[in-house]
Order: sequence, then C-alpha cells, then structure tokens
Amino acid sequence: MKIIKKIIGAVSIFNDISEILELTQELQRTREMTLYLQEQLNNNELPKSFDDYIHQSRIMGEILKFAAKIAKTDCTILIRGGESGVGKEVMADAIHYGSKRANKPFIKVNCASIPETLLESEFLDMKMALLQELKKPVK
Repeated sequence: MKIIKKIIGAVSIFNDISEILELTQELQRTREMTLYLQEQLNNNELPKSFDDYIHQSRIMGEILKFAAKIAKTDCTILIRGGESGVGKEVMADAIHYGSKRANKPFIKVNCASIPETLLESEFLDMKMALLQELKKPVK
C-alpha cells in the first residue's frame, strides 16, 4: 500500500511577545532583588545603631541579630509585650536607625496610651487602605 502525503492546510498563531519580554525582564529583576535581600538577611553584622544595646545573654544576641535583619527589610514593625523599661523603645530606635529609612522621620507610638476602640478603628482603616491598594491593577 502506498501512502501519498499532501499538505492540505496550515495553522499559524501569531502572538505579540512584548508582554512576554516584559514579564521575563520583571522576573529577572525580581530574582536579582531576591538574591540581594537574601544576602542582606544572611549578613550577621549588627548595624552601628545596635551598639547602644547592652546585653550578656546569648538569646538577646540572637534577638539583636534578628532585629538587624528586620531593619534591612521594608516592612512595618510592631514591638509588643514586655514590662515598662525592658528596652522596647531602644529596640525600635535601633531598628529604625539601622534601616534605609534612618534619615527619615520616625514616629514612636505607645499603643498602651491609645484607647482600644480608637486603635481598632485605625487598624481597620489601614486594612481597608491596604485592600484598596491590592485591588489596583499591576503595571
């Protein structure tokens, strides 16, 4: 039996690859940023701002190293717990002045002095603003 091969048609799909190129570049930038941030987080040197913190325990040393890593990130920090005078404010100062925002204003808020209903209202407002921000289309 002889098979005759004939082309009877063709299909071709054309796509604009500019979006794929943009996404590839964005992925590369994200990978580079991830590597940079991992290097920064793995750096165990304490910033100069932590020099004022006097400690003797190994655990406190680990806490300071962790706080130094947090200072390198771009996140909001809430320090809670601990009695008056344990150094929460000193820790907040160290984190702020060890961060890339060190030259920007730093506002300390003692949440214990704010009525609970007002605090809940403020956090709800922030949550709503964050949700609105997340709904915006990504460029």
